[in-house]
Amino acid sequence: DHNVFFPIIAIEEPEAHLHPNAQKKLFRQMAGISGQKIISTHSPYIAASAEIGQIRSIYKDSDGVNFGKVDIDQLNDEDLRKIRRQVINTRGDIFFAKVLVFCEGETEEQALPIFAEKHFAIPVTETGIDFIGVDGHGNYLPFLRLADALKIPWFIFSDAEAAIVTSVQSQLNDSGTTRNESDVVVY
Repeated sequence: DHNVFFPIIAIEEPEAHLHPNAQKKLFRQMAGISGQKIISTHSPYIAASAEIGQIRSIYKDSDGVNFGKVDIDQLNDEDLRKIRRQVINTRGDIFFAKVLVFCEGETEEQALPIFAEKHFAIPVTETGIDFIGVDGHGNYLPFLRLADALKIPWFIFSDAEAAIVTSVQSQLNDSGTTRNESDVVVY
């Protein structure tokens, strides 16, 4: 009669003072705890260890404090695989960005932060803007889906060649985003 019916545990920043492999091991241990778990973290390693449908973002906007989440029921297995492989496993830092700028490749990914730092006159890391090379114009979709679901503002900086613009527009349409074409900068 005195057993807890449904335990709830909240864990804040369990990654403190742990190296990446220890963080991953700790997540597996926390996942084994029965009941509801709420884990607040700034660790891309812990976030990447969670299932995509378990991840929530908390953000403040003009309506107050809100939540974002990936609706996994709207995605097929291949969509989920691409989000995990192309985004979460390699770019876990995007969970913590204030704004994302997606670009095609490494040249833009290296140059745009330098331009932004010159423009804002502060180190780009202080702006909260992350510049993410998606490894080709055909790879925006998983990034768009995750950013939209977690309510992270984003922009695309893309080549202006007709075939590339068509590809990017197609991915915008497929993502189901409510963003408009003004969020895509072509050069």
